[in-house]
Amino acid sequence: MYNALLHQRFAVPVQSVVVLLRRAASDSALDGAVRYAVEDRLGGMDFRFEVVRVWERPAAELLRGAVGTLPLAPLGALPAGTTPGQGLPAVVRAMHDRLTREFTPPTAEKLLAVAFVLTGLRVSEEDVVQLYRGVGMLEESTAVQYLLRQGAIREVRKLVIRLGRRLGEPDATTAARLEAIGDLDELERLCERLPLVSTWPELFDVS
Repeated sequence: MYNALLHQRFAVPVQSVVVLLRRAASDSALDGAVRYAVEDRLGGMDFRFEVVRVWERPAAELLRGAVGTLPLAPLGALPAGTTPGQGLPAVVRAMHDRLTREFTPPTAEKLLAVAFVLTGLRVSEEDVVQLYRGVGMLEESTAVQYLLRQGAIREVRKLVIRLGRRLGEPDATTAARLEAIGDLDELERLCERLPLVSTWPELFDVS
């Protein structure tokens, strides 16, 4: 649809590309073509597009590419025999060095924030934080700080449930109430109160 609309609007050839960010998105049916026929001599469809599986593209190639490819570099293929733990630190450093060398701080910060999020498709949240630790402009990014805070909220919420099992398994109402709490300080206060209460309702009663 986009291909046809863009061609109609700009009257130029249009190349359609599907970019897959992780292996779970791949499908053997996604072969770069949509074909079907109507009745004989009544037309049909033969539409071709490119499929880019980012994990098959070398990270080094993505690091050398246009600015739009840089945040994809942590998802790219590493040298043979290299684990993410071994190879990704160098990729992140190279990406950071190029961004700070070629772009203004606001642009570099935005692209690093995108890379930070995409890296989470490959490694755990803890590993992502470790990989980007020390990247000054990223540590000050409001977008990244928000993501880190959301991660901390999820972890503390799970801690409240785990430590609170001595009170019994939380029922649906209690679970919903915990899920609705989006304030990290409030969840930390609940953690501190857990040793002092004997029921879930009492935990929430701060009167």
